[in-house]
Amino acid sequence: DITERKRREREFEQIFNGVTDVIEIYDPETAELLDVNRTMCDLLGYDRQTIIDMDPAAVTATALGFDAETIVEVVRSVAESGEPAHDIEWALRTASGEVVWLEVNATRAEIGGEPRVVTIARDITRRRDREERVQVLNRVLRHNVRNDMDAVLGYAAAIEEAADDDTLEE
Repeated sequence: DITERKRREREFEQIFNGVTDVIEIYDPETAELLDVNRTMCDLLGYDRQTIIDMDPAAVTATALGFDAETIVEVVRSVAESGEPAHDIEWALRTASGEVVWLEVNATRAEIGGEPRVVTIARDITRRRDREERVQVLNRVLRHNVRNDMDAVLGYAAAIEEAADDDTLEE
């Protein structure tokens, strides 16, 4: 029944483009990006076809130690093993040059009767920024406390030396 199939396709399309997480669909053999949802387009600032046609290296924040080849490795690994990949942190560069961080999970799926690898990713940029600020604050506080403690220990040593002097003790 084509009516039922069309209804399911519309539902899939609404879910695919309605969620707030990034969804990407890959060919399991070639690791070619086949589709992305609207959330990915909004996040990166490109339209769907531009993202699909782009070289992955163009949006991967390689300066931060990430490379597009890792995408291929993850897609092929999930496709071959059938085991999902969890919590991969990935840095992408938006059309405006900003870096966004994603936490990616990948799994094998069948879509339209074809094997695919589907990745679902959540934007964790704010969380990473908070973690970095906490780490910096922690380093600054430890440094300041250590400096203050060194001063206290220095005064304590001076008092200890002076306390041995009978004149000062009186």
